[in-house]
Amino acid sequence: MKSQREGTNIFRPYIDRLDHLMGHLTLVCFVAMMGTLFWQVFSRFIISVPATWTEEAARYCFMYMTFFGAALGVRHSTHFGVTLLAARLRGRARDRYIRLVIRLPILLASVALLYYGTRYMLDFGFARRSPTFHFPMAWVYLVIPLSALPMTCFAAYNLFYETTTEESDPPPPIH
Repeated sequence: MKSQREGTNIFRPYIDRLDHLMGHLTLVCFVAMMGTLFWQVFSRFIISVPATWTEEAARYCFMYMTFFGAALGVRHSTHFGVTLLAARLRGRARDRYIRLVIRLPILLASVALLYYGTRYMLDFGFARRSPTFHFPMAWVYLVIPLSALPMTCFAAYNLFYETTTEESDPPPPIH
């Protein structure tokens, strides 16, 4: 059964669309990375003319895929976490623990990543150039704010709208 908080949620369709977009971007990056790696192996061992750009392109695709996947991890709460205490808590205590000890720090870290990632991209990205492609590294560093923005949206949504308790939670054991 949905809680009152989830029942009147106007943000859910937007979060779902953003989740869908991040999933597609992650998939595109994965396919591009695998395609460049395939071309690298093919050009080196089959036609004996190794492509010089494939290693760097695959690295950038991997970076984008990882950051977009991290945003999805925040949305679906599949990020790294210690569940030892949360698994022992029930009801409102569990809800408060998950909100204050797990979800709030994730939101704060996402906001910090958005702010400092944007600053890093602007401060250092235009001063450095890609070794193979010779474009500003700001295009590579752009992945930090591009993924931190949905991370922040997802973390805020999870903190304020997602429930952590179920009506079917068993009562705590009596010792």
